[in-house]
Amino acid sequence: MEGYGYPPRLEIPEAIESWRPMADRGSLSEDGNLTIAGRTDEAFKTRGGYLVDPETIAAALSGFPGIIDAVVVPVATRAGVVPGALVESSVALSVSEIQGHLEAVLPSWSRPGVVHVVAALPRLATGKIDRGRSSAILHELRGQSPP
Repeated sequence: MEGYGYPPRLEIPEAIESWRPMADRGSLSEDGNLTIAGRTDEAFKTRGGYLVDPETIAAALSGFPGIIDAVVVPVATRAGVVPGALVESSVALSVSEIQGHLEAVLPSWSRPGVVHVVAALPRLATGKIDRGRSSAILHELRGQSPP
């Protein structure tokens, strides 16, 4: 199962005292409670063959005024896979202004080809963003079924 769970071109972390580090993101509170925030290996390849990290793109989106939260997922298009962003805002936002912001902070190959603003992101019972439903929303907007 060599390479399982790791996108191409990423190396498997070296084992430390027979423990292998995982690609989970999380935080440890002052009282010692661990909160898992997600996985770092959710990277995907775009139509140009670039490997993009959705969390990096979501972080760039969060720097835009009025964006409360964002999720980035792969979206299938006729030309291939592009990053798609679903952003949460309580105010009306201009998609072209969001894209202008991203032009200043992200390389062209990692900018979302699809951006949609919603009042609230779909969430699971745990409060985490529902990536599957987010993907379905973006694909529905394009008139396609998710892969």
